[in-house]
Amino acid sequence: MLALGGRSKLGFINGTIRAPEASDPKFEDWFCKDQLVMSWLLNSMEPQVAEIFSFSDSAHHLWESVQELYGQQNNAARIFQLKKDIAGCYQDGKPFIEHLGKLKSMWNELSLYRPHTTDSATLLKRAEEDKIFQLLASLDQEYEDLRSHILMSAEIPSLNNVCTTI
Repeated sequence: MLALGGRSKLGFINGTIRAPEASDPKFEDWFCKDQLVMSWLLNSMEPQVAEIFSFSDSAHHLWESVQELYGQQNNAARIFQLKKDIAGCYQDGKPFIEHLGKLKSMWNELSLYRPHTTDSATLLKRAEEDKIFQLLASLDQEYEDLRSHILMSAEIPSLNNVCTTI
C-alpha cells in the first residue's frame, strides 16, 4: 500500500482511478499504468499464488480477487503465530538494533490485524483470545492437529469450549 500510495497508484486498486473508454486517447496511458500496478502486485506474491491471479482484467479486478480469496479469512492463526514469535524472540547475541527491528516488524504486523481500540467488547474478546493463544502455545506437540483446527475455525471458540475440546 505504501509503495502504491507513494507513487499515486492506489486508485488503480481501490477503484477511484477508472478505465476511460477504449476509444478515449487517455486509455493507452491508463492501460500502461494499470499493467504496471498489476505487475507490482503479482511480483509481490509467491509464484504459485501469482499464477492464480495472472489473468485478471485490471489491477482493481486483481485486488478484489485477492481480497475475496484472502481478505475475509480469520487471521487467528497468524495472530497466534505472531504472538508466539514475539514471546520467543530473544536477542541471542544479535546487535540490539537488529533485535529491535525484528520485534518492531512483528509488532507492526500484529497491529494490522489488531488495531488499537477502546471498544470494551473488542477488548474483552481479545483478552479471551490471548488466553486461548497462550493455552494453545503451551500444549505438547501431540495437540498440533487440534491446535490447527481451532485456529482455522471461522470463529475462535470460547475458552471454555476450547478446554472442553482438548
